[in-house]
Amino acid sequence: MRSAIAIPGYQRPWKRYEGIYETANMNSVVKLMGEFDVRPMAREDLPAVLEIEQQVYPFPWAQQIFVGSMEAGTLLVVLQRQQQVVGYGVLSTAAGESQLLNLALSPHYQGRGLGRALLQWLIEQARQGGADILFLEVRLSNDTAQQLYQSLGFNEIGVRKQYYRVIGGRREDALIYALQIMNEDYFLSDSER
Repeated sequence: MRSAIAIPGYQRPWKRYEGIYETANMNSVVKLMGEFDVRPMAREDLPAVLEIEQQVYPFPWAQQIFVGSMEAGTLLVVLQRQQQVVGYGVLSTAAGESQLLNLALSPHYQGRGLGRALLQWLIEQARQGGADILFLEVRLSNDTAQQLYQSLGFNEIGVRKQYYRVIGGRREDALIYALQIMNEDYFLSDSER
């Protein structure tokens, strides 16, 4: 098994995520946490993806955004359990940078470490795609996501004023986070290097 990415002083949480970084071949299915699979998103997945999108976001992406991302060659993956889509991620990589465009889990699967595992897998895909840095935006009010990003080594680097729409016509700031992807050993603890 190839080395994974490491945060200094961070305990390797995915020892039980057997096979998390076994392959970057996106024509295959990758096992994640034993009973979950990560695979490329297909158009046939869009009804399930859009259902999750509606459940977790007050202003969800339209189907055409997903289709356009697929046509542009963006990495879109689904997380599935027994052929049921339970989450997804969208990652764009170019010119040494990656942008996490979307990451969501069905509410029934939140709080189980799946978001963390999927994000770690996407970080590895960014690294393998040649990215030195990964950017994302998160709502100022989304404390849970901010804690996840910070625990994985992301740093807040800026604010996009009034970036997100809010029910009632108001706007909400987005925090900009970045993760510097240093090398293959980024997520390994000092004792594992």
